[in-house]
Amino acid sequence: MRAAVHNAGRSALIVIRAGALIDGTSDGPRKNQLIFVRGDRIEKVADGSAAIPADAKVIDLSEATVLPGLIDSHTHIFLVGEDPAKGGYDANILKAGIALRAARATYAAETRAGTGFHNFARRGNEGAGLPRRRNQAGHRGRNHSGPRIFASTRAISTTGGYNLEVMRQN
Repeated sequence: MRAAVHNAGRSALIVIRAGALIDGTSDGPRKNQLIFVRGDRIEKVADGSAAIPADAKVIDLSEATVLPGLIDSHTHIFLVGEDPAKGGYDANILKAGIALRAARATYAAETRAGTGFHNFARRGNEGAGLPRRRNQAGHRGRNHSGPRIFASTRAISTTGGYNLEVMRQN
């Protein structure tokens, strides 16, 4: 049933003309490649001399290198925005409100997506107390363009192994 519904609303074809393609499986960059994309799926990759359907939208990156989205396998998006001059880590954990920290984390996720990181693992929530949500577990809604986040929730550590900076000075 899902395939029938998906094919009924078939997305437009986009063809990306890549000057070089790093596909992660070849020994080196593949020169002059065409990437055929429909919806959120790559249908095929072909040599640059392959026929392009007349109704396809062509994105010309023939002067660029194209590669898959990158994966950051360890990040702390809830620590973005801490200012050492204003108390750094301690102030962020103990004084910054949940809403401010969530806004900073959202900005951090969007920024990573804009730099090529489309998947990342969020390690702990640095005291934010936020539960794991469906869209933070590798699932994205149909209109969601941000990165996929594979989230762990509350961090664990050995006793005394992850003290606040104020406690480290004593």
